[in-house]
Amino acid sequence: MLIMDSSDVVKRVADPKLKYVSFLSWCDQQPNPEFEQGGYARMTSTSANHATEWVRHVNGKEYVVTTDESYALTTSDTNGLPNQCKQQSFGRMIDISDEKNPKIVGTFEHDANKASVCPTLVAQGGNIPMVHYLNFDDRNNMRVAVYAAASGGIRFVDWTDPTSPKEVAYYVARRNTPSKMDFSRPDPRYDNENCLYYTGWNQGGLVSIELTNPQYNPCMSRTASVNGKVATALGDVTVSLQASRSGGAPTASLSVDGLGKKVLLNSVTRLGSAIDADGTQVTATKNSVQIDGVGTFNDQPAKFRIQVTDNGENKGFFSLTCTEGCSFSTSGYLQGGGKLAVANLKS
Repeated sequence: MLIMDSSDVVKRVADPKLKYVSFLSWCDQQPNPEFEQGGYARMTSTSANHATEWVRHVNGKEYVVTTDESYALTTSDTNGLPNQCKQQSFGRMIDISDEKNPKIVGTFEHDANKASVCPTLVAQGGNIPMVHYLNFDDRNNMRVAVYAAASGGIRFVDWTDPTSPKEVAYYVARRNTPSKMDFSRPDPRYDNENCLYYTGWNQGGLVSIELTNPQYNPCMSRTASVNGKVATALGDVTVSLQASRSGGAPTASLSVDGLGKKVLLNSVTRLGSAIDADGTQVTATKNSVQIDGVGTFNDQPAKFRIQVTDNGENKGFFSLTCTEGCSFSTSGYLQGGGKLAVANLKS
């Protein structure tokens, strides 16, 4: 990694020059012994550095995060090892708080490179996963790095401790032979209003991914409150809803009464962003919440989807759809005198 001073460019100096600041190489970085294979001195780092991104960490310091691409120097089958297993593809956290003395403080070592794993993956066919493309939960308050890991799908790594990265989730659509490779391609992107990650697959098009651990999904800590009459197409119904997360689990109480219909909610299966929003009255934005749950419709077992959009000043929209056990649905705006609110407790 070459660090250059671009002050001339920033100052619009005529005939600007980039001035050398420092250089860092990690070709001699030694990995965890668990990643050494074959009992010989093997190359320990790829020369094909790929993604290189600046971030400001949650600890307030500046870092550069990098990934390796592919297995650039593998040319022969030595000591019985497949070519792809002779060189690792890692991700690194580089401290640049002192630009003249950058240093690697943490290395993400993908399990695909382990001695016990890599030959098996080669035997199954297809490419060996690599960390490859890169993005983050928040570039200016970075905690999680998201790697599009080629045939390894999408990998989520918690860098809260810059010296000790931990993979916390992954998604692989399928594992195929090279001719049908399931291959994630571009940098993942983050929809911070709905806490969804999305990227492209060579064979699968656009894929959206939701992390189900509220520690990594602030949308799952939203709350919703509705109390009052809702004007529906068939007349007013009285709604009482309280939804939140308590002790890590989503909880909600709901009653909908009117028009000869009665809905009660007993348990919640999901609380988060409005991923099934209709895009009109209910929008997939930070002022909306969706609650999926199990309860009763006129005293008979049923499942429901509840959505609330807070338009401010208690003028929001409420929607309920029976997804199993009945065909009932109702929606409308809160009437005057009622209360409706959606809150984001974490950012």
